Amino acid sequence: MTQSTRILNLGSLSRGDSGKYKCRVTDDFGTTNSENYTLNVQYPPRSVTISPRNEIFYTKPNGKPVQDITCKADCLPVCTYTWYRESENFTEGNNLFAKRYLYHTGSYRFRCHASNGVGSNSEMYSRWITVGVKDGPNNVTIKPSSSEKENDFLQLTCSASCYRECRVYKWYMYNNFRSEIGSTHILLFSSLSKADSGKYQCEVTDDFGTNSEYYTVDVQYSPKVVTMQYASLYRNLIEGHDYITLICNADCNPGCSYLYYQNGKLLNERYIKEPVHRNMSGRYTCSAKNSIIDTYKNSSNSQDINIKYPPGIVTIAPGHDTFYTKRDGHPLHDITCEADCQPKCNYSWYRERDRQRYTKGNRLFASKTYNYGGTSRFNCYATNNIEPYAYNYSRWINVEVKNGPDNVTIIPNSSAIENKPFQLLCSASCNPVCQSYSWYYNGRWGDQGTKILKFHYLSKDDSGNYRCRVTDYFGATESEYYTVIVQYAPENVTIQYSWYDHLIEGQDYITITCNADCNPGCSYMFYQNEKLMNNAYTSRLVYRNMSGRYTCSATNALVDTHMHSSNFVDINIKYKPMITSFVNRTILTAPSLLDLTFSVDSFPSSNVTIFHKTKSLTFLPQVTGQRSFKVSITSCLDHGEYKVEAVNDAGLDSFTFIANVECSPIILRYSNLSEEGFQVGDSFYYIVDFMANPEAEVSWTFIDLNNKEPKELNKTLIQNRGESTMVIISKLNFSNFGKYELELKNNRGHFMQEFDIRGPPQRPTDLNVDCPHSAIILWRPGFDGGATQDFMIEYSDNSSYWLTHHPQSVVSVDNKFMSAQIHDIRPNTPYSFRIRAKNSFGVAASDTTVNCTRQSK
Repeated sequence: MTQSTRILNLGSLSRGDSGKYKCRVTDDFGTTNSENYTLNVQYPPRSVTISPRNEIFYTKPNGKPVQDITCKADCLPVCTYTWYRESENFTEGNNLFAKRYLYHTGSYRFRCHASNGVGSNSEMYSRWITVGVKDGPNNVTIKPSSSEKENDFLQLTCSASCYRECRVYKWYMYNNFRSEIGSTHILLFSSLSKADSGKYQCEVTDDFGTNSEYYTVDVQYSPKVVTMQYASLYRNLIEGHDYITLICNADCNPGCSYLYYQNGKLLNERYIKEPVHRNMSGRYTCSAKNSIIDTYKNSSNSQDINIKYPPGIVTIAPGHDTFYTKRDGHPLHDITCEADCQPKCNYSWYRERDRQRYTKGNRLFASKTYNYGGTSRFNCYATNNIEPYAYNYSRWINVEVKNGPDNVTIIPNSSAIENKPFQLLCSASCNPVCQSYSWYYNGRWGDQGTKILKFHYLSKDDSGNYRCRVTDYFGATESEYYTVIVQYAPENVTIQYSWYDHLIEGQDYITITCNADCNPGCSYMFYQNEKLMNNAYTSRLVYRNMSGRYTCSATNALVDTHMHSSNFVDINIKYKPMITSFVNRTILTAPSLLDLTFSVDSFPSSNVTIFHKTKSLTFLPQVTGQRSFKVSITSCLDHGEYKVEAVNDAGLDSFTFIANVECSPIILRYSNLSEEGFQVGDSFYYIVDFMANPEAEVSWTFIDLNNKEPKELNKTLIQNRGESTMVIISKLNFSNFGKYELELKNNRGHFMQEFDIRGPPQRPTDLNVDCPHSAIILWRPGFDGGATQDFMIEYSDNSSYWLTHHPQSVVSVDNKFMSAQIHDIRPNTPYSFRIRAKNSFGVAASDTTVNCTRQSK
């Protein structure tokens, strides 16, 4: 800039005018330059900037960011700087974190304020920046490469969101303590083993700190070390008093399923707290399997389980009830005792009624001989000390001294038929063999000494009683008498029957018998209406199909044909009614008709009564076959059960029909109101029972006696229960007196019921009498009790006789008082006045008597 004036005029200064100035003076002697003058033009801040130019910065807790955050403004003189966190003064100076740091993780907004006090615009703010406090990498994750099965390859990859870059990776494994196992972002397992299972930690470090993530490696492997064991409640496994649980253990991942075996045989189910039983004894093993393998691995051991149990049934062999022996000898066979028990039992023998033991051991006569006469009873005692039932007894057996053969009997070879051969065999159980035989006829000894008595041709003279006598080693025994009777064909065949009461089906029994004179005994055939019967009736319960005409026939082994009875019997079985109903409608609408059509099967015919509930509707005598009866359905009262009952001598039957009658509401019953009415303060209950189908809507309306306007009754005064409704007023007041209307309504119609709450009037009050020319009576009427009330004025010139005045005209005064006049009173005579209120429910007298005297004119 160059000006040729002594004064340099810069005009309005701007920052561009700042710089060095000098002046040069020229005269005749030459030119001289002045010293430089520096002009600094002051100006307020402009363009406040933050470096670096990022929008978001990151810093450590209680530390500085990677790069300084500085504030700069163009201003002269140099500005002072203040940093604000939101509206809070955070620090002074152009470096944000030169003096103060952020301590907590999070995100914060800052801006810079620059000021130098020059001019009116001496301050300015920078843009907003965001500072995030980071304590290390974000989103640290560990990702496996594949499943985690034993012997498989596994790669764990650790990743994180780091600022600029992740600087350090470290891997740790937790197995009782933490140990470092790697320093790269990938952790490799070339062949997984069970020992690799555990908790792993990846730790990642960047410029701001360190964060980590955990991952649990769960190596899956097939069953290892399979063992079998069991648990019981008590030490001794006693049947019925202990419980057992089978336990199979295996080291496997994932968890195993198990199979259990008893003596090599697969069990259907595992025993878990199972009551022990003797059939549980045996050798137990188990096997285990999981999803890693396809086959079960057997347990490396076994468990032997022996269930102890007291003696069960104690048996004696042979299985006879009686054993025979000679006196002072032994029976033919050893008598032994056995019992099922674990551990093995000890045995003792006892003779009935002896207090001492007879012998010990499982053989009764191993060391003793039988030296008693007659018969003795013995039993065996078995014990093994297993509580609570540590012993048991066998059955009783008989040991008897034998004196000869047993079972000596006479056996014929065939039926004894006249003029035919016949023989008797003497049979006996001898020990060891039978030695001799003898025969007796009608008590006389015969001359045959053989086992068989023979008759070449029987005659009637051979009939009689026969006996044989047999001897063996033990002695001699005689048979019972055997009677021989000659046989012949049947004669005189007749049929008859016996019975009880009236032969009613299902109640009485009948026996039909056929009689014939025959030997041997006859067999019989029975016929009903000439048709052969399968079986005869013997105490047979009778049924209707047994009615008919019966005959019989007889035969025996001597003839080939049947001889028919010479008579017959007729049998008639009575049976009770059976009713079949043809009613097919269950829902009826009133009014309508109910058609009760039915059929009766009975013998004899039945009397039929038709009921509605308990009421008899009609009586039909001597009915058999189909009948019909129509019932008029008029209202809900016809709803309910209808029964048709048929009765005859054999019994009765009935069928019932439930008529569902759709009907308009009806009133069944309601409370009676007191003829004396009600008074204020009384309690009031009014109940109405009704019927309706479909269900009726219930509504109550109240009509006040004064305004006559109906309104819905307060619901708090109403209780509805099923087909009953109730109005309950615990304490009557004036507003409760009036007309109550009940309406019952459904889609079939409606019904109205009404009642009044009324009562005697309340006594008149505030009686006043004035007697100018006549008696003018003024009083305040009481509550009229809900009914029209009249007033009677009584007056008297003495207290012994009262006149009654019924005022024809009563005047209302101020809507509160009433007034009437009495003209026929004498002057100068004192009168007493009183008033009574009366309605249809009662009379109420005033509580005061007023005196008044008419003065003469």
